[in-house]
Parts: sequence; C-alpha cells; structure tokens
Amino acid sequence: MPVGIALSTAGIGQSRVAVIGVSSVPPLLAALIAARAESNGRRDTWGKRAEHVTVGTRDGNRPTFGVALLRNLVKITLPWQLGHIVTIGAVYGGFETSDPLTLAATAVLYPLIGVQLWTCARGEGHGLHDRLARTVVSRRPEDRPVRTHEALHATR
Repeated sequence: MPVGIALSTAGIGQSRVAVIGVSSVPPLLAALIAARAESNGRRDTWGKRAEHVTVGTRDGNRPTFGVALLRNLVKITLPWQLGHIVTIGAVYGGFETSDPLTLAATAVLYPLIGVQLWTCARGEGHGLHDRLARTVVSRRPEDRPVRTHEALHATR
C-alpha cells in the first residue's frame, strides 16, 4: 500500500509537514544503504557489482562511510526529496498560494536536474555527486571490461 494512502486513511495526510517527513524516509534509507555498501570492502552496490564497477576516492582508496554518504545524499536523496517537496507542495496548492518552500524547492530542483544532465552528457563519468565527494567510479580490474561512453564511440 502506498504510504500516502495509509497516511490519508489515518488522517495524517492532512499535514503537509508529516507527508514531507514520511516521504524523506525512503531516499534517506537508500542513501544510507548505498553508503554502507560503497564504503565496505567491495566498494560497490548491487548495481555496481552487476556492472563490474567500484567506487573509490580519487587516490584509489576505499571511501569512508562519511564520503560515501555525502556522495549518495547528493546522488539519491537530494534530487529525490526535492522532487517530493515540489510534488507535495503542488498537491497542497503551494504554487497557487506562492508557498515559499514549494517555490524554493522548485528553484533548486530544476537547475540541479540540468547540472546532472550536463555532467552525464559530458561523458566523463563524473557526476555532481562524485565531484563533491571527490570519488570516482572505475571498473574492477579482475572483472570484464565496462563499456564506457568513450569505448562505445570508438567502435563506431
């Protein structure tokens, strides 16, 4: 059952603050789980393991939990929760009433999406989250090669 339906049924959905608070739990949990996985001995999440890549610091070391958490808060939680705040604000009439939180979240969200798209389009593989956390994602030397953006264009 979606959380919003449960909140509404319980009468909690009337409070925008409660809905925003509850909506922050999944992206925070996702960031914590990813940070723990990326800061452990394997330095990867399930998806990175499937793609045979690993996360490290720029000098090749295992990221600390704090570094991995920063990386994943920027990568997962920030855009996800900003999207939630904008959507919840819209549902509660935030655009019509010029709600400052809804407008501020919108003003941050769309440029953030633009920056993330720009870093992806550049093809370097260094997203905003990696730049801020000073991390890199690289292929595991013991595993099969990863098809990078450059390798795909070199074969054409």
